[in-house]
Order: sequence, then C-alpha cells, then structure tokens
Amino acid sequence: SASRDVTIAPGIAAVLAGVGSTTISVTRDTTALSSALSTLATAYNDAMTELAQYHGQSGGVLEGDSEVRSLESDLRSLITYTGGSGGGPTALAQMGLTFDTTGHLSLNSSALSGVSMSSLDSFFGDGVSAGFLANAQNVVNGITDPENGTLSAAMNSLTTQLQDTSHQIDSEQQRVDQLQTSLTAQMSAADTTIAMLQQQNSYFTSLFLAMKQDAQSNTLG
Repeated sequence: SASRDVTIAPGIAAVLAGVGSTTISVTRDTTALSSALSTLATAYNDAMTELAQYHGQSGGVLEGDSEVRSLESDLRSLITYTGGSGGGPTALAQMGLTFDTTGHLSLNSSALSGVSMSSLDSFFGDGVSAGFLANAQNVVNGITDPENGTLSAAMNSLTTQLQDTSHQIDSEQQRVDQLQTSLTAQMSAADTTIAMLQQQNSYFTSLFLAMKQDAQSNTLG
C-alpha cells in the first residue's frame, strides 16, 4: 500500500505504525442490535400496559372491545415470530429477548455474543421479502394502514356508532319537541275549558241564588 491507512476487510481498517508484526483481534460489536432489541422490548411493554387498562370492570369505554384484544394478539405475534435457518436462532427468545412472569419482555444482551452474523442475517432478513423485519413491517402495516388497518377500522366503527347515536338523539329530541308542543296545546285547551266551566259555575251559582231569593219572597208574601 502506498498509504499507512489500509483496509483489511470490509468495515475493518488499520493504520500501519512501522515495519514489524502485530496481532489484530476483531470482535463483533452487538451494541447496536442490543440497543434495538431493548427499544423493542420497551415499546412492546408500554403498548401492552396501555392496552391492559381496558380490561375488567374498570376498562372504561373500551372495556371488552374486540379491537383491544386484536391489537394485543398482533403485537404478540410480532414478538413470537419464528424463522431463520442454518442452525442459527429461530426466535427472539434465543437472542435473549424473553417474557417474564408478568408477560413483559426483558433482554439478556449476553445471549447475542454466541450468535453468528450470518445466522442473524438469516433471521432478520432483508426487510422486504422474508425474515423478522418483513414480518414486523406487515404486522405494523396491518395495524396502522389508513384504509384497512386495525386502528382505522376501529376508528371508523366508533365514528359510525357516534353518528348513529347522534341521529338517535336528534330523533328523540324531535319526539320530545312534538310531545311538548302537543302537551302545550292540550294544556291550553284545558285552561280554556276550565275558564268556561268557571264561568258556567258562576252563572249557575248566581241563578241558584236568584231562584232562592224568589222562593223566599213568595213564601213571605
């Protein structure tokens, strides 16, 4: 080489210090993968904790909603994906990402040290046609797709329910308004009838008193 900076292998470079011999030890850095798996575990645990709020009697408006269970099932299927070949890991659990007794994920990053790069490539895939990454993309798209995703379907269903409820409220309000108008008319008619009866009562009372006075006058005469 005409330069002291040399590339020994893809991704491995060295600076030649002088004439002689040396030993270069190359180890695989799993920090990025460990960090990614840790982030995945945190995101999964946060999502499942949020969804768990809608179970049981204190679940609120989404208590027993099928979409909640559907989302939980989709997320579990992402984590429990199996694949890969060549004697390498076929599941995230073999890379140290496992469930504890509460159903939450935790990562033992030391498990990655014994996994070869080629077997990791086989498991994770190219993100398009096969492997964990492609499956994860399909799962996420199935949840978030604006037209056919689980969330959009749930939102559309809730929107429809709200619209139906609003129409029912409008219909009931119209019935109440009609009933109020009818009752008001009936009350007005009743008031008129009562006033007429009161007038008739006064008339007959006066007539009775006059007849009584005439009778008394005839008796005295």
